[in-house]
Amino acid sequence: MMRPKAPVDGEPQTDFDIDDLMGAFGKLSSNARDMKCAMRSPKSGKRKKIKKQKVHREPKELDIDWSTLNQEVLEELNKVRLNPRSIIPRLKFILDHMRNGKYYAPNQRGPKIGIIYKERDRAIKEAIEHLKKQPKRKALTLSDELSEAASFHVKDQGRTGGTGHVGADGRKPAQRMITSPKESEDDVEMGWKTGCAENIMYGRENGRDMVIALIIDDGIKSRGHRENMFCEDWNIVGIASGPHPKYRTMCVLDFAVGFGQRSPSNSSNQEETEESES
Repeated sequence: MMRPKAPVDGEPQTDFDIDDLMGAFGKLSSNARDMKCAMRSPKSGKRKKIKKQKVHREPKELDIDWSTLNQEVLEELNKVRLNPRSIIPRLKFILDHMRNGKYYAPNQRGPKIGIIYKERDRAIKEAIEHLKKQPKRKALTLSDELSEAASFHVKDQGRTGGTGHVGADGRKPAQRMITSPKESEDDVEMGWKTGCAENIMYGRENGRDMVIALIIDDGIKSRGHRENMFCEDWNIVGIASGPHPKYRTMCVLDFAVGFGQRSPSNSSNQEETEESES
């Protein structure tokens, strides 16, 4: 048996021998083997796989002031109606940073995320040519009543995760924009007058991007959103935005010629509603 040499002044005293050390190591090894054996199935002799527990993570809350976003959308909408050519430089910028049908915003941190355009650059180039010829239009006035109708749809789809223009209750835009439906002969029906339309945008987080996307109208054959944005008939608009469980954000724009007491002739004019979505 080997034992440590006698201690020298200033050196620490050792009180174990090599056999003690090896015995301790043997016990550790034995314990480790016992732990491994405990992980084996007694019947098959195979190790049991320890399933990792899934951790539920809540989606990151958006740092967006929805009232401010609504105001941004109104300002950007009226800016482009008054000066259609004003956003052409932005559309050209998107073209310059597009690769294989995807737009990549410069100076992104982390993995680069691209916005996919179904028509690649076709819709953007078409929008540029349209804007060069588009006449100026009057600015629209924000309507509290139409904004209330738009807000109803935003809250509805924020709860259900739905998309499109038909709500969970089955109502279409022209029906939602009648805020006080006539329930008896004595009731006065209040709502849109002469004509109305609705645009919906999903997945954008600032007013300019929402307006630009609706004008590009990628993937929509009729370009109905673009037509609504520049329609000369509209005088008022309702705007509401909010969170969406699938697309993170959504914004509803409800357009109308007027709002007030409705006559029987208005009730038969719902076909003027443009039902298109993006």
